[in-house]
Amino acid sequence: GTALVLGTLAVDAVIRRVEQEGISDHLTRARLAFDRLARRAQQQVADYAFWDETVRLAQNPEAPGATGFFRRNFVEWMPPNRYEFIELLNGRRESAFEWLASPQVRRPSVAKSAEFLDSLARAEGVGGYVREGGALYLVGGAAVHPSRRAGDLVGGKVRGYLVIGRVMHGEALDRMQEDLQFGMQILPPD
Repeated sequence: GTALVLGTLAVDAVIRRVEQEGISDHLTRARLAFDRLARRAQQQVADYAFWDETVRLAQNPEAPGATGFFRRNFVEWMPPNRYEFIELLNGRRESAFEWLASPQVRRPSVAKSAEFLDSLARAEGVGGYVREGGALYLVGGAAVHPSRRAGDLVGGKVRGYLVIGRVMHGEALDRMQEDLQFGMQILPPD
């Protein structure tokens, strides 16, 4: 009897440890997947912020054909449903170009906040997540600078700000679940 009880307790302990390791593995994989999306958003927005055409559009959105190049080579080039909003702000932090996947798309208020835009002026680009209300947003942003010259740390005065993002729901979450091969959901904050 005693050996059977001790054996059962040992098996239970091993099963609990394996379950905890499995949960830990799922959490690690999910965290890495979210980090990968944030890094990709950061890299894409940083890459496009240095385009001469992006700089021109931020400086003069009313110029003939100014939005055409940006729309064809940034908005339409991106894989469908990667982002739901793209906003290019000029140096005065006013909208120079805006694209929404649909009229119902919401953007987090932080995406145009002075604190966020000031941080973009100091960094090459940022990517991460913002919770606002019941939604979790993937957001990437970068300051718009002219092309860098050899030896320049920063390519001159900030000409504008490029901000992209999406709500983490629907297809974005479905694709992540397929990649990770386990289900997940974004819970509302307590």
